[in-house]
Amino acid sequence: MKTLSILAAVATIAAVSPALAQEQLPAAYLVHKLSADGLELRSIEAERGSYEARVVATDGSIVKVGVDGRTADLTDAYSHAKPHRAETDSPRIGAVEAMVTAAGAGYWDLRELEYKRGHWLVEAADDQGRVRKVAVDGTTGMIE
Repeated sequence: MKTLSILAAVATIAAVSPALAQEQLPAAYLVHKLSADGLELRSIEAERGSYEARVVATDGSIVKVGVDGRTADLTDAYSHAKPHRAETDSPRIGAVEAMVTAAGAGYWDLRELEYKRGHWLVEAADDQGRVRKVAVDGTTGMIE
């Protein structure tokens, strides 16, 4: 069932992505795109018209990168930051799955996403615009 939800979300985003190319892309699109590009995402947040993401580098460290808010291309906007050590635990549940879990609970309009101490913290809004942080267990994928 989760696989179907993920596939439906990806299909929806793919269908609307050409229309969004000239506007700021939603964070949910960027999470899907970066994950599909093979990046292991640890966080993403809007920052001054673009996005700041933390990803796992090839050496296992966590590095900040910029993501163009209109094209979803990586930029060097935040590459001046020093790499951080990777956490001792890696999530079994990826960023996309955590985002889809929060969407299943009614919080679909993603604002920020961060993996911290074994949990994904998904900040998203519901249909009424109420913003909430939803904690998703990085191992089980269950909302806490």
